[in-house]
Amino acid sequence: MQWNLENGSPISLKYGNKEMLANTIPGISQFATQAFRAPVDNDRGFGNWLAKDWEKHGMISPKITTESVNWSINSDGFIQINTKQRNTYAEGSIISKITFTIFKNGTIDVKTAVNFEGELPELPRLGLRLILNPGLENFTWYGHGPHENYIDRKSSTTIGLWKSKVKNQLVNYPFPQESGNKEDIQALQLTDSK
Repeated sequence: MQWNLENGSPISLKYGNKEMLANTIPGISQFATQAFRAPVDNDRGFGNWLAKDWEKHGMISPKITTESVNWSINSDGFIQINTKQRNTYAEGSIISKITFTIFKNGTIDVKTAVNFEGELPELPRLGLRLILNPGLENFTWYGHGPHENYIDRKSSTTIGLWKSKVKNQLVNYPFPQESGNKEDIQALQLTDSK
């Protein structure tokens, strides 16, 4: 495991000599707060105000700065890394405090607390970006399935243990739409062919 202590992001995470992370975008760190997604056809409702607000506030390209990073080794032998990141937009900011706890067995616990400053539009999404090795194609989850489902469209699904491929999560709609969402996920596993 390797960590960049300037931006508080892991740069390598290996299990059994297999790299789990893929840093394919220069300058983009792992576990960075992400509050934007591309507008989809459903965002045209209400006179397309959602996408216009996102553009006005500069949601697509925030200035991301790391304000602090510190780490310690606990007496039980686990490592804790604390980071504070700021996403700055045209009229507001999202401040994320992320705590990584790395246990001896390789488990990593990630906890995030988010605060908002200034004026922000209705957020299209809020989460952490993690770019994984593209070889992790087998997708198993416990939650609603087997097909895509959303908060307002999950009554046609049941909760269970489901398996698929990552590439099968994309639904090629004639107009841009959200695709492959799963609700009420309690466990998710991505593996390769081995």
